[in-house]
Amino acid sequence: MKSRTKLSVYAAAVCLLASCNLHNREAREGQRNWNKETVEIVVDESDGTEKPKTEESYTNANASEIMNKYAAQLKVSSNKLYNEQLYIAVDGWIGVKYKWGGNDKNGVDCSGFACAIYKTVYDFQLKRSGYDIAKDCKEIAKEDLMEGDLVFFDISSKNSHVGIYLANNKFVHASSSKGVMVSDLTESYWVKYWGRGARIP
Repeated sequence: MKSRTKLSVYAAAVCLLASCNLHNREAREGQRNWNKETVEIVVDESDGTEKPKTEESYTNANASEIMNKYAAQLKVSSNKLYNEQLYIAVDGWIGVKYKWGGNDKNGVDCSGFACAIYKTVYDFQLKRSGYDIAKDCKEIAKEDLMEGDLVFFDISSKNSHVGIYLANNKFVHASSSKGVMVSDLTESYWVKYWGRGARIP
């Protein structure tokens, strides 16, 4: 009788342990799956930073925020900015590091950046170098510059640097020292090396 009772107790203990192990395994699997879902939301696991935004990632509300953001940065009212897609595209590139010969968000040079923006916003393929881009453009006076026009600077040679005009003397470009950024044509450096404004006919 005692041995039968011991056997029953032993069997019950084994069942209980098996049940606990199964429950613990399910709990661990559930926790792992939950963690996986949360990790994949917005973080680029390679360096722990947010992935670059793309124009497709913006909702209408985000787009309005972008326009307000750039209106403040350019010191104009938002109704003076017209091409929403331009600012959405530009915003996705701000801060990308400079890389000579680069043409993507791992690193880009001035003409590579201009090419990328023109392809995305205007579906137009620019030539790859500032010098060649300028040959396809119509030169315009600085005071006639409009949103999306090109600005050229003669730094190391004629048309050796190119940017895209935004508004209120501000332009966006890939700076060799700071990457993609917005600068002001009235800054002494850009006044010194100013070349010409230009527009694709």
